[in-house]
Amino acid sequence: MEAGSIVLMDLLWSNLIENDSVEGLRPNAPSPGLVTFGPDRVMEFCNNNDLQLIVREHECVMDRFERFAQGHLITFFSATDYCGYPRIDFLPSCPIAARTW
Repeated sequence: MEAGSIVLMDLLWSNLIENDSVEGLRPNAPSPGLVTFGPDRVMEFCNNNDLQLIVREHECVMDRFERFAQGHLITFFSATDYCGYPRIDFLPSCPIAARTW
């Protein structure tokens, strides 16, 4: 795979490390060839790009949204039928989404 393709795959498909106390990059067990990243990588990216917050919708988070890296990254999840679960829709009850949509 070309270097640009690897970066694009990491940007699109990498996941967060399970908690804020683990830093750096780790192999992504469910997705071989991809990585998980820690809060230090989020903070470094925000600082390098003059950002305060990253908002993403990628992973299934059962509480509809989840904060990471001391609130500098928020993951939303919304799906009509995900792995047999009934409709999960974050917009009506999420205070952050209510302000930004």
